[in-house]
Amino acid sequence: MPPVRIGQFPLVAALALADAVDTMTGTYGLVRLKWPNDLLVDGAKISGILLEATMLADGRRAVVCGFGLNLSHHPDLPDYRAANLAGLGFQVTPDRAFAALAASIAQQMTRWREAPFSQVLDDWRRRAVGIGAPIRVRLEDRELNGIFAGLDPEGRLVLETGDTRQIIAAGDVFFDGAALGASAPGKTAG
Repeated sequence: MPPVRIGQFPLVAALALADAVDTMTGTYGLVRLKWPNDLLVDGAKISGILLEATMLADGRRAVVCGFGLNLSHHPDLPDYRAANLAGLGFQVTPDRAFAALAASIAQQMTRWREAPFSQVLDDWRRRAVGIGAPIRVRLEDRELNGIFAGLDPEGRLVLETGDTRQIIAAGDVFFDGAALGASAPGKTAG
């Protein structure tokens, strides 16, 4: 997998999980996406995705992907409100979640291989939260503030900071409650 494709995978994974949640809950549009791959409902985080790229002994690249979906419990997070599907009124078993996710991953991976990445970007943008809003991006060595201007053609975050645009490939993004469609930071019941 070329390095540029590895950078696209977080968006593909987020769409796969969002589609799976739609299937599990019988809804569409319940889930919004926070760059690059957090799933939110009413501004509260219901899922996170961890990805790690590695080089195999034969020179090929591989990506390990882990999905965490709050089915019936959620953690207390210092930086985000969190929620779970049961607390939102959706009773989903782990078996049902796994089946929906497996089918959705297969579908999104096929689409990613066969269609232009611009289609993935369009779908991601339709579910996105906060484009055009002020954000704070926590990088490994510093924090940046600016406007979430959108995504570049490879799915990286475009941050407007005054007269410049910065391209962000990895970082933690923080919005205020209004940008997330939520009233204010805090905890959800559940």
